[in-house]
Amino acid sequence: PYFDIPPMAALYRIVQDDHPPLPEGLSPALREFLLLCFKKEPLLRSSAKDLLRHRWVHKPRGIHEPKFVRADGLEGDDASSD
Repeated sequence: PYFDIPPMAALYRIVQDDHPPLPEGLSPALREFLLLCFKKEPLLRSSAKDLLRHRWVHKPRGIHEPKFVRADGLEGDDASSD
């Protein structure tokens, strides 16, 4: 996340900031999950077992079928062009 600043400044930010900058538009559940992951103090950080139980991990999501663009520019459901 600190790719756009000089290396020494990035190291300083990693040490000083509570967590890396989070992108706008995250759901509250994802934001909470990431903040749990980014805790610097190991004793305060959630375990992998706890993180796997987090509501964001268990949130139902729609299944997204991949769309492919055929050579003729039309979208299809698979990569083959009939």
